[in-house]
Amino acid sequence: IIKGLKRLFYPITLTKRVSLRAQLLPKHEALMNLLSETNFRILDNAIDLVFCKKTRINIFGLGEYSLGQCKPEIAFQNYNHNYLGIILSHNPDSFEILKRYPGSLLLAGHTHGGQVNLPGLARRFTYAEHPEFKRGLKKLGEKWAYINRGLSASIKFRWCSPPELTLITLK
Repeated sequence: IIKGLKRLFYPITLTKRVSLRAQLLPKHEALMNLLSETNFRILDNAIDLVFCKKTRINIFGLGEYSLGQCKPEIAFQNYNHNYLGIILSHNPDSFEILKRYPGSLLLAGHTHGGQVNLPGLARRFTYAEHPEFKRGLKKLGEKWAYINRGLSASIKFRWCSPPELTLITLK
């Protein structure tokens, strides 16, 4: 609650610049080692062409936008235009950049749906370059985007943003 109250009186303004210190943060070595022992494929600015029923789907995974690690120019080098593209990006602020790239569906989280949605105070709790991308289904030109509220919270308090687990069916 104290953290929440501090946010009321001391708002953070995003600079839209990534510090060199943030850019140089290394990957979490123990987590990367653990994931390498699983059947999961880490898509860090990479693509995987996966089989789905009688077709394939381009699945893109992008690096963290807020750390300056989102590199779509690398991820999209091997895009196969014969198939649908699904783009996974933790931070929906990357959507502005991703509008210029191929793909039909963008999926993100990060914002926890705004987490605290009190009238007049919501911007004090959601730090985003594009607050319009804080939750839900959005149309971005020819693309669709979905921002999931997630199950967790950055502070242990939610208001008008219940946790969610989403099932999306492609047709």
